[in-house]
Amino acid sequence: MKDLIREIKFGFQRMFRGYSDDIFWEFDSYFYQFIPAIKEFCQKELDNIGDNPHRKEIMETTIRLAKELENMDSQEQYKNDNATTRFWEYFGRNITIYWD
Repeated sequence: MKDLIREIKFGFQRMFRGYSDDIFWEFDSYFYQFIPAIKEFCQKELDNIGDNPHRKEIMETTIRLAKELENMDSQEQYKNDNATTRFWEYFGRNITIYWD
């Protein structure tokens, strides 16, 4: 019964706010789902970069950092804060470069 009430509550929150409180419990796994898409985006951009060595380096580094995270199992990702932190800090620091 408690689970049913919680699901109804979260359903109403998603309906009115667009998200529910349960997202706060799993932000890390929510963001991890985007890593393959970010890597694929960077790989496609490498084909169209042209003559911009700085942007090319950022795309290549992002791909390398994404592969490091993908090669870890979920327990390693949680324990290895350095690899996780490196990826998201790098991505955040360069976010304006990805969409030139």
